[in-house]
This record gives sequence, C-alpha cells and structure tokens, in this order.
Amino acid sequence: MNRMMLCSVCVVVLCAQAVWADPWADTVVLYNPGDVTNYTNSLVVLGEPTRTTAAFTEGSESVRMTVGPWQDSEILKIGNGGQLIVSFDSLVENDPLNPFGIDLLVFTNAAFASLDWMTENKIIGDPVYTFGGALGAISVSQDGLNWHQVTSLGPIFPMHGYLSDEADAYATGATPTDYTRPVDPSLSLNDFAGLSLAEALSLYNGSGGGLGIDLSNLDGGTITLSSISFVKIEGYTNSLAGFADVAAVPEPATMALVACGLAALAVRRRSR
Repeated sequence: MNRMMLCSVCVVVLCAQAVWADPWADTVVLYNPGDVTNYTNSLVVLGEPTRTTAAFTEGSESVRMTVGPWQDSEILKIGNGGQLIVSFDSLVENDPLNPFGIDLLVFTNAAFASLDWMTENKIIGDPVYTFGGALGAISVSQDGLNWHQVTSLGPIFPMHGYLSDEADAYATGATPTDYTRPVDPSLSLNDFAGLSLAEALSLYNGSGGGLGIDLSNLDGGTITLSSISFVKIEGYTNSLAGFADVAAVPEPATMALVACGLAALAVRRRSR
C-alpha cells in the first residue's frame, strides 16, 4: 500500500470514529423521582441537551447563559430520596488530551440573572447571581455496581446553545456551541459579573457550558478511573438537562495525518 493510499485509509478511519462516537448518555438504567411529581420524564436527559426552549411570551428562543431550558420536555427533576442512573454506550474515558483534565460534563438549567431581563437579557448581573441548577450527589461507575463519588466540584456554568447572544440564534443559522468542550474551570462565576453575553462567550471559548467532572479526582482524590460507563445522581436536583463525554483535543501528529489524508483524497479526485 503506497503512502497516499495509507493516508487516505487513515483519514477515513479517523473520520468514521468521529462520526460514530456518541458523546451523550444513551440509556436510563434507573429513575426514582423521590418526592417530586412534575418534570419526571427521565428520557429528556438522553441524547444531546437542548439548544432551544420556549420563550416566555410565545414561540421559541435560544438557550443562553441568561435563559436556561425550563420545559418538562427539556429538564428532569429528582426529589429527596430519589435517584437517576444513566449509562453510555461508548466509554467516557479519562483521556489526557481532554481539555483542562475534564472528562464528563453535566448540564442543568442554571442561568445568570441579567440586568436587562425585561428587554434583551444580554447583560449579566453584578454581583453575579444564578438561579436553578441545583444538583444532588454525583457518583460514577465502570460496571454499574461499584460507585465512586465525584468530589471537588467546580462551578456549574450556564448552558449556551449558539455562538451568538441573540434570542433567535437558532433561527438565523448561528453556529452551535460545543457541548463536548468544557469551560476553563479556573474561571469562577464572578468572572462573568457585569459582562455582556458577547463578552461572556469569549470566556466560554466555544463551549456550551456545564459542570466539569475529572475522573482523576474521585472519592476525595483517592480514586482515579481510566473510564466510566455509568453516572448516578442522588437527592434533590431541580433541573437536569443532560450529559456529555468530553471530546479530546487531537495531537498535532493526528491532525497532520488527517490533513495528509484529505490532501491525498483531493489529489485522487483531481486525477480522475
């Protein structure tokens, strides 16, 4: 097999892996609502978290840092004494190439209170205040039997569905944010005080928000797992929107191989 053919094969394999890898939770293994009676459709946490929600007046609007999803078709509640267990078909790996060492993201409808909530909802309050997004205790497991508690949690960054600050971004062809990319965990919510959404988006750097979980920091830092397939949340949780396996950042050599393959494919196409 010549070098051009090898590059072509490699890029096809790499692209196929990217297409077929599913970063979202796939199955609800167990759901006990506890003492809540509404927002109990557990299937809403499967698949890609929503990027739109119902507008408070009429129609729809984009999920933004100041407007979290709030419909019962978009978020799930867990009451006191309740729990949820979900599983992933593909392993959630503790990959050293994952940004900031974050391996898993959990999404809620936490949102920043805004200074202009009566009009455009684009200016984050100062001091910062968030509403919604309460989460119970989080544990992870490789086999669904042996569980390890997630500890040393950082901030829950509000969801943001598109690389735009507009409420109608979903309808204008705006580019979606990356729900598999974490926000820099060195940031605090106070870093967003008084910012416009456009300014806040620069801090998000393409991310769609979420709570980051590091599989190297479990059970008080005493346990590291190479991968997990199950996530459990126990206790009062008022607005769970979904989960995502963080996408690793390719090494330069991998990117070079992809570029080589694409170039080879282009040459083959021109030669026909």
